[in-house]
Amino acid sequence: MASFTVTKLRWLLEHEPENAARTETVCLPHDWITWQLGGARRDRTLGDGALATDRSEASGTGYFSPVSGTYRLDLLTQSLWAHAATSGLLQPSASAGDTPTGQLLGAGQEITRQLH
Repeated sequence: MASFTVTKLRWLLEHEPENAARTETVCLPHDWITWQLGGARRDRTLGDGALATDRSEASGTGYFSPVSGTYRLDLLTQSLWAHAATSGLLQPSASAGDTPTGQLLGAGQEITRQLH
């Protein structure tokens, strides 16, 4: 359980409430790398350069519902006591956009394979 994002957020809330209160966005390491490679748009919305993930990565958060294919924001709010933005969920065949030089970005595991 300790590896799920939701449990880490709960720990943050209980042990560092001032940092939990400052949390605006929650994303996974793969999401952050994809975001950086795509140009790191400040608004973090879906589209080129936005925070994005796939369902396989989202399943490790502890607040993703594979039944509905959406985040359970009620669980995220319970763990952080705030509504933080999350990475956009991409459909299985979707791209996370392009790098500024035009390279196609996959989400989640695909970006990890490209970096190794």
